[in-house]
Amino acid sequence: MDFGDDSRTGSARDDGDGGTLSKQLGNKGDSASLASLTSTLLPVLIYSAVCLIIFWFFRRRVQRVYSPRSILHSLFAEERSTPLPQGWFNWLKPFWKQGDDFVLNHSSLDAFLFLRYLKVLSLICFVGCCIVWPVLMPLHATGGNGLTELERVTIGNVSDPNTFFAHVAVAWVFFGFILFTIYRESIYYINLRNAYLLSPYYANRLSSRTVLFQCVPPAYRDAARLRKVFGDSVKHVWILRDTIDLEHLVDERTKTATRLERAEIQLIKMADRARRRGERAAPALPGYLLPPTDSPHHPAAAIPVSLSDASRPSSPSTSTTPLPAGTPSAPPSPKPSEDPEKHAGFPQTLPDVNGSVAGQWIPADKRPRHRPLGNFLRSVDTIKWTRRRLKALNPAIAKLRRKLHRGTEGRPLESVFIEFATQSDAQRAYQTLAHDKPMFMSPRFIGIRPDEIVWDSLRMNWFARMARRFACWRRL
Repeated sequence: MDFGDDSRTGSARDDGDGGTLSKQLGNKGDSASLASLTSTLLPVLIYSAVCLIIFWFFRRRVQRVYSPRSILHSLFAEERSTPLPQGWFNWLKPFWKQGDDFVLNHSSLDAFLFLRYLKVLSLICFVGCCIVWPVLMPLHATGGNGLTELERVTIGNVSDPNTFFAHVAVAWVFFGFILFTIYRESIYYINLRNAYLLSPYYANRLSSRTVLFQCVPPAYRDAARLRKVFGDSVKHVWILRDTIDLEHLVDERTKTATRLERAEIQLIKMADRARRRGERAAPALPGYLLPPTDSPHHPAAAIPVSLSDASRPSSPSTSTTPLPAGTPSAPPSPKPSEDPEKHAGFPQTLPDVNGSVAGQWIPADKRPRHRPLGNFLRSVDTIKWTRRRLKALNPAIAKLRRKLHRGTEGRPLESVFIEFATQSDAQRAYQTLAHDKPMFMSPRFIGIRPDEIVWDSLRMNWFARMARRFACWRRL
């Protein structure tokens, strides 16, 4: 083959002019000028300024996004963060003065180490600039290759090959600093982890002595067999069971309770609207004496008697015969000067009505209704149906829970929680190979709390776990 016309031939030899990027750019007349650098950085600076302004403006108004750990009541008291001041600039000083121990005490060890990882990267970048720039930039600027503008401080401006020994020395120094930083952070992590695991905050938790084993083979899903494997240091063994039936019942109860709540709210709103229409039609009568707005009787024809008295037959005890003189009458009505909040703003002589109060205003055919599948899509009263369903679900859930606690219901799953007597025993079991076959009794976790576990994933066996892992790798 003839390579005589190829411009790349001999480009790596001395005095070659076609093998480097800088030479190629120089041949084309292009250069890394300050104008091109400014045109590149200007959009980035504008975008960063816009993001900073948005953060500065919404930080005080959207606390659930910018300071959620200070307002979420789902966190424990020791996990919540102290809220920062709500001013424009007075929050900067408390934020920068916050120590690393605060993050460690109010969050997890992983969160603390992640923040330290970002700090270490920033430190490596800063030290690298301090090592490289003062040494190499003057050498590049005086390289004598005739480049201009920003290319003057690049390696392409060096013409003397002996100058590259300075680059080697700087690379060794910088790489040595990186190795020293990694070694120092490894020692720091070991000491910090030991101190954290032995602290009373962590050591007194049950999770510090409990190990979660997954992909447990069927032969080891027995408490006696596991005690034989791990020795006398085992205190308790919890073998998870399939609770899919219980979960279905609990989900159905939650949905039924939500449906009941929505129906009750809808009925209250409908009754309140009907009551307000009745008050506007007959403003002289008390609200609880007004008939429904769709009643054939005119509001003016309403009889001013208590509904509870009208619903009961007359008896000697309820007779309207005038009482003789000297007989004590009914207790007087409260004085107007009484606290208005005592009766929550309602009339102080509300009638005692049996059944639903909304029935005074809403007819039965107007109540919330739905068509459940189990009733062959026939329309039923939502409130009555959900109440009966909740009464049937609660005993069924309690009965199934008792069976699961006794171990007579549900098949054993592939996950087992084992509590050990001491923290050292738990660490020994966590770091020891518990089975001779791969993918069994693995993965293992220690120190995890119940709210940190995805309980649905504990049903997966080793084959399903491996298949999902390969599927994720293929997708990525």
